[in-house]
Amino acid sequence: MKALQYEGPKSEAAQNFKDQGNECIKEKKWSDAKEFYTNGIVLLRSTDEAKWDKPENMEDEEQKRLVLNEQLHINRARANLELSKLWYLRWFV
Repeated sequence: MKALQYEGPKSEAAQNFKDQGNECIKEKKWSDAKEFYTNGIVLLRSTDEAKWDKPENMEDEEQKRLVLNEQLHINRARANLELSKLWYLRWFV
């Protein structure tokens, strides 16, 4: 997976993490989803642009990154909420 991670622009790799997290959500694998979303967030925060293919249009790439960053944070928050519900049910119900 590491070798595939650096193919294409950063937004494509982050989108891949988001898609994998979304698949985990469908299967109610909250912890795995949280990990995929976190990986996408970390990837977008990294400053090493040399690892990634240069996008054709940097303005479009920046917009994609901004939107993906928001989506990844929202999706991770949902996964955290579901995990906290499970924890609560396990201990208090």
